[in-house]
Amino acid sequence: LAAVAVPAMGVLLGFAVPAVAPTEYLCPDWAHQASMILGWTYFFAWSVSFYPQAVLNWERRSVVGLSLDFTALNVVGFACYSVFNVGMYFWPAVREQYAQRHDGAMPLVRPNDVFFSLHALVLCAIVGLQAIMYPRG
Repeated sequence: LAAVAVPAMGVLLGFAVPAVAPTEYLCPDWAHQASMILGWTYFFAWSVSFYPQAVLNWERRSVVGLSLDFTALNVVGFACYSVFNVGMYFWPAVREQYAQRHDGAMPLVRPNDVFFSLHALVLCAIVGLQAIMYPRG
């Protein structure tokens, strides 16, 4: 089911969610559309991968066998990735500075990048909270 649902959702959102300003990207429309489809497909594929651990921990009410270092590093890593993506996507001053340093090219952070990093941060934080709350063995 996931093998069909993930690409289908990626294609649907790839067509449905436009970029903020497609004219900023110097590529043909078909390439931009393909990038959006692939971007949303990767969002769903990677996002699905975060749920099994959180669900397993919740069902067992235990985090026995879970690497606490891995969990903590994931939270820190996705927090940094989220700050980067949000800054590159939403803050005009950051976008302008990027363009100045890269010969006028705008950052290629897309909506799916922002959603993925924030979604991953939330799920990793949930697993981190589970690691604090549940028995570690």
